[in-house]
Amino acid sequence: MSILKELNESHISIKGLSISLFLVPFWYISIYLFGNDFYKLAGNIVVLAFCIIVSVTSSVLSLMFCDKVNRLARVETSLINNMSVSVILLTFWISFLIFITYSIEFLFNKLTYLYVFIVIYYTPILGFNALAMVWDNQKAKIEEEKENQITITINSVDKETKQRRVNKFDTVIVRKEGIGYLMKTFDKVGQYVTDPTGSVKIKIDSSKICDISVSGLNVLGGDMYNPGYLKDGQEINIEVVSIRNK
Repeated sequence: MSILKELNESHISIKGLSISLFLVPFWYISIYLFGNDFYKLAGNIVVLAFCIIVSVTSSVLSLMFCDKVNRLARVETSLINNMSVSVILLTFWISFLIFITYSIEFLFNKLTYLYVFIVIYYTPILGFNALAMVWDNQKAKIEEEKENQITITINSVDKETKQRRVNKFDTVIVRKEGIGYLMKTFDKVGQYVTDPTGSVKIKIDSSKICDISVSGLNVLGGDMYNPGYLKDGQEINIEVVSIRNK
C-alpha cells in the first residue's frame, strides 16, 4: 500500500512510465516463445531489462502519436490519459501479434525469430508516427498561410474618371505585410501595396499583361491581344470595399 501511495504522489512522468511497465509481462512471454535461445543465455535480469526498455520505448512512441492526434483534433487530455490509451492499444496489438505469430508457427511449423517479431511490432507504431508528423506539418503550413493572408474585396476605379470599370465585386488575396502580386496564367504581372487610406495601388507593365484577373474575373479589362488603355508604368487605384482575415 505504501508503494501505491508513493506512486500516486509521484511526478506525472513517473506515473506515465509506471503505466508502460504493464507491457513487460507480454514481452517476457514473447521472448520465451520466439527468442528461446536469448531467453536461456541472457538470464532473467537481462531479459527483464530488455522487456522494460522495449515496453517504455514503444509506449513513448505511441504516446507521441496520441498526443499529435489530440493536438490536431484540438482535444485537451492529460499525459496519464494519453499514456493509458497508448498502453491499452499496445496491449491489444502485442496480444494479437503473439496469437497470430504463434498460430502460424504451430500450424505451418514455421520458426519466427525474435527480431522479426520486434520489427513487425514496431512497424505500425513508427508508421503512424510518421503519418501524424506529416499531417502536423501540413496543417501547420496551412495555418501559417492563413495567418499571413487577408482577403480584400475590391472594385477597380479609373484614376481619371473615378468611375468603376466593373460592376462586380472581385476578391484578391494579399499578405499582411501588404506586398503580393496579381495572378496570371504564366507569371507575375504587377505588384500592389496597401495604402493607409484604404486603397491599393497597382503598378502595371502592360507588356506582361495577359488576362489579368482576380478570382477568375477580368478586373482591368486587358487580355493577351488587347491590353486595354493601360500603359507601361501606369498606376490605377483600387477601391477597397472590405477587408477580412482569411
